[in-house]
Amino acid sequence: MTDFNLSENFTFFELTATAETKFLEFNRAEGMNFIIPLSVLCEELLEEIYKMFGVKPTVTSAFRCKFLNNKLRGSAASQHLGGEAADFILRGFDCAEVFEKIKNSGLAFGQLILEKSGNKKWVHVSLGVPYRAAEKCGQALIL
Repeated sequence: MTDFNLSENFTFFELTATAETKFLEFNRAEGMNFIIPLSVLCEELLEEIYKMFGVKPTVTSAFRCKFLNNKLRGSAASQHLGGEAADFILRGFDCAEVFEKIKNSGLAFGQLILEKSGNKKWVHVSLGVPYRAAEKCGQALIL
């Protein structure tokens, strides 16, 4: 499989990568079924976050096939399963600062979550309407 751009600055391989190497090939094959939402995620959210901060988001998790999502103990209703969400960090920025700036930016997101596990922190962002019910959009949470 050859990598390709989903937007100006983000590639398919970036959005389907996983450290769980036994799932990588299958995850990318399944990800081919979600090119449209992955492209929208890149164009409408990740590229806008890049412009907002002047630093390209380092995507740590985006599309997840069902098996990978289960391995990572993700929600069965996770937008990662549809290529509609990305977890990321911004080098040189505190995740709490990133979360607050995005939350107050007017960017149209489905969910924005500041997440932490052990010493690791990251920001989760997902697509809004039509990928998420309107009444659930604009949700900002700290977990």
